[in-house]
Amino acid sequence: MRLGAVVVIGGLAIFAGPPLLHHLMAAPQWAGQAVVPSGRDYTGRRVIASAKTDNERCDVPGVVNGQSLTLEIDTGDPNSIDLPSKFVARLGLKPGSYEEFWPGTRYGKIAKATVREIRVGDVVWLNQQGFVYSDWDYTFGSDEIPLLGLAALRAQGVHVEFDGGMCHLTVAQSSAPMRFRGARRTRAGRSAR
Repeated sequence: MRLGAVVVIGGLAIFAGPPLLHHLMAAPQWAGQAVVPSGRDYTGRRVIASAKTDNERCDVPGVVNGQSLTLEIDTGDPNSIDLPSKFVARLGLKPGSYEEFWPGTRYGKIAKATVREIRVGDVVWLNQQGFVYSDWDYTFGSDEIPLLGLAALRAQGVHVEFDGGMCHLTVAQSSAPMRFRGARRTRAGRSAR
């Protein structure tokens, strides 16, 4: 039996096992928040993050380059992460030049940038290629929430499950926290060979 809890943060919930739970509860931004037991049994899977859905959107808390952000899970996005240009300075990104990859489409000009770390629950992606959009509003609308895409989810075996008005990100129960470096995976605390 795996012990853990769901930490509720501004209407969003993050599953945390004992070591991460201790860290989350000690963090000032979460101090005083309610802790509730995880509700649904995901046989063979563990929940790393949960959130209420809004218009079938799954927005979960995450950390990108050390900054707490809300990430929208986008299973239709083939990239690891897409970001509005307003996040460049805040996340310390160094985008290349902005180019129009698909002229005449709604995507406008896009630059590539390496994102050092993306973290959702205890799952970590390292050195991922991100795409920075110069005109996010025109491309995606006024919600300037970074998108965590299918490439990132598949790399870690993350499933997106919808249950009533909630979405849950799950990984295999047997999987230890993993760090994903481009095309190489490592167990947390061990280096890639």
